[in-house]
Amino acid sequence: MKAIAKLYSEEQPYDSQGLRIGMGILYTGVLILLLVGAYYQFVLGISWGSKPLSDKGFIIMAVLVILIMLGSGLLMFSSRLLIRIMKEGIYYSYPPLMSKEKFIPKTDILSYELRTYKPIKEYGGWGIKQGKKKNDKAFNVRGNKGMQLYLKGDKKLLLGTARGAAFKRAMERLMEDHYG
Repeated sequence: MKAIAKLYSEEQPYDSQGLRIGMGILYTGVLILLLVGAYYQFVLGISWGSKPLSDKGFIIMAVLVILIMLGSGLLMFSSRLLIRIMKEGIYYSYPPLMSKEKFIPKTDILSYELRTYKPIKEYGGWGIKQGKKKNDKAFNVRGNKGMQLYLKGDKKLLLGTARGAAFKRAMERLMEDHYG
């Protein structure tokens, strides 16, 4: 019987309603401050703030702030974690920050465990993160469930997952002797 090439795939976008609401509140607050400043500076002719900018400086600052907000929003909501388990190993990427797919051959995986972790305490949050040690990395989007991989070279990699049981079954199939 021929082996199935793809054992598992998962795509985790940043689509949290809480994140959208939080960013919406933050961005709205910043825009209101900019509008108030512009009203004082350009309509009333009153310099705004304790160390006011020139009109030209205010415009440049406002444009930069808006561009940063747009860029960070686009980056946040276009980012996603992609994981594929194939018979030869694990592929993962985090576009657009890491568009080139990384590959872990199954022969490099010493062991694995599905675990609950503390994203902020262990990795400083979500995203592409470095653990407390240089050889410990995490790729996660949300939640606190992940597949911890223990790799050759004393390396550890945690891949966040929203489908832990399916990920674990795929890992079990990947690591079976007759699959390689």
